[in-house]
Amino acid sequence: MASNGWLRLELRYLAALEAIAEEGSFWRAAEELGYTQSAISQQIAALERIVGARLIERPPGHRTVTLTDAGQLLLDMTFAALPPLVDGPFETVELLRDPYVLMVRAGSPLADRGGPPADAELAALPLATFRRHPGTWSEEDRLRAQGIEPSIVLRSDDNGTIRGLVAKGMCAGLIPRLAVDPGDPEITTVPLDELLPPRLVGLVWHRDRELPECATSFISAAQAVSSSLEPVG
Repeated sequence: MASNGWLRLELRYLAALEAIAEEGSFWRAAEELGYTQSAISQQIAALERIVGARLIERPPGHRTVTLTDAGQLLLDMTFAALPPLVDGPFETVELLRDPYVLMVRAGSPLADRGGPPADAELAALPLATFRRHPGTWSEEDRLRAQGIEPSIVLRSDDNGTIRGLVAKGMCAGLIPRLAVDPGDPEITTVPLDELLPPRLVGLVWHRDRELPECATSFISAAQAVSSSLEPVG
């Protein structure tokens, strides 16, 4: 499914999935959450469309409803930036380190350097960056701690918005490398070396939840895919 399908995800969909897992039926889950049974069914159907997989085993008759492997994984585990933004009883597995780069217009003089811009050049650049960031320090805070006062002209969590402004030469983008399409002919990237720590991406789950048998295979597959995606250098 299209990646932006996850933008339609609502917390009540996950609450419905958790209630079904705990109660073993749609109607008891509906009673627990204060919904009608049809509303719970609609929420699960919407969640399955977003995920692109069946999450609930629906046996005939009045037998107990159970989660599929995909449903169990969705309830115990998620991809997230590390460390988790909130404290809690979480277990984590780091998958990859994604360095920050400058996204600039193709043909920019900065792109021909083969290295990061000087501090004064970086401070003078109009920059677009993400609105949200992992951890207590933003990328802007980390630059300021090194004596660089960035000139932020836009904060957006939409890659397309940042990319469009960069392609028109209106600003540079301060974003993780994996957020950049390497096949885009209108943009290129400039390394920042050790100026900013990389974004850490991993899997997070509640340590008090028993993971399904498929979790080990899922983690191994995620590690294998991530190793092929992780930028070199």
